[in-house]
Amino acid sequence: MKNLEEQIKNLQVIFGAVVVCLLIMTVGFSAVTKSNQSKILHKEQQINSLIDEVGELKEQNENLIKVMQNDMGNIKEYVKSMNNSNNQLAGKVNQKDDQLSESQITFQKTQQKLEALIKEKEGIINELADKNTKLRLETSVQPIDENSTSVLLIGINQGLTDSLMVLNINPDNKAITTLSIPRDLSYKGRKINELYNAYGVQKLADAIFSITNIPIKHYAVVDFSIFTEVIDTIGGIDVDVPNDLYDNRYPGKNFSYKVVQFKKGLQHMSGEKALEYARSRKANSDFDRSNRQQLILKAVKDKIIASNLIQDLPTLLKLYATIQQKLETDIAFYDGLSMVQKYQEFEIKAGNVLSTSNYLYSSKNKSGQYILLPNGGSYAGIKKYVASLINE
Repeated sequence: MKNLEEQIKNLQVIFGAVVVCLLIMTVGFSAVTKSNQSKILHKEQQINSLIDEVGELKEQNENLIKVMQNDMGNIKEYVKSMNNSNNQLAGKVNQKDDQLSESQITFQKTQQKLEALIKEKEGIINELADKNTKLRLETSVQPIDENSTSVLLIGINQGLTDSLMVLNINPDNKAITTLSIPRDLSYKGRKINELYNAYGVQKLADAIFSITNIPIKHYAVVDFSIFTEVIDTIGGIDVDVPNDLYDNRYPGKNFSYKVVQFKKGLQHMSGEKALEYARSRKANSDFDRSNRQQLILKAVKDKIIASNLIQDLPTLLKLYATIQQKLETDIAFYDGLSMVQKYQEFEIKAGNVLSTSNYLYSSKNKSGQYILLPNGGSYAGIKKYVASLINE
């Protein structure tokens, strides 16, 4: 636009200059011929025509500029309209994105809830299936011979339950079966050796029945401190020691330690030696200790029979006087003598101990204490094992 105006100005300047020259020529050369005047007139006509063309060009340019300005305005309006449309579209897209995001979140939450519900249902199904399996195992267990009689022996040491043993007397197969139950066996969240001090004999007997299926008819709570006196009273016992035993930290007097040692083979033991053999914790495991206690019990029974103490009333009365103050039982003295006399020829099935080598596994409770639990979370295996021991 500026270039066009400058051209017009330049033309006007030129035109002015030409006019001035013509005036000078007209004044100075009045004698010029008509031909020259005609030429000059012709030039003037040309110049006027050029001026008209320039004016028309200027008008056309101005009109073109107006059209272009209008078009630019229209373009700006169109761009503005497009921007508004884009913004609206972007808003709708964002809204759709938000709606989509909310839908995705809702879907994910619903999916998580469904997965949790499915997992919960699967857990319930697995739990029911497990209970059903355990129930089938429990119902398949052969019951204990109803003609047999069981006695629960509870060994006490310094007021604590130190050992648990069940004696089952079965007249049908003429056998006395001994079964040791480890004191660390967990029952309903507690170690089984805690039940006697906490709840008494009956609760402990009920627990034994739940674990082994053995109905407890009688019980005897024996303090280990009478061990030596009883064995010394009957003249000591003979024990067939299955393995060497060496313990250099056996508890002695005044919180000291001493060495106890037993060689494999037949050993004659005094009361003190028998107590050391029964109580030593050094060799193998607590299960081995339970087995040794059964061997001691068998040796006492064999000695009573071999010495015919059943007929030696003075010795029996002395023995009764020795243990009376440290024995709690529901078996009367003469009933006990009658049982010993009646079953003295029965075979003793010893060496039966519930342990990690058969039906238990080691674990820890919430307090970090060592405990024992039944394999598979069920006592069915133990019950089958016990039934086979007693009934066969």
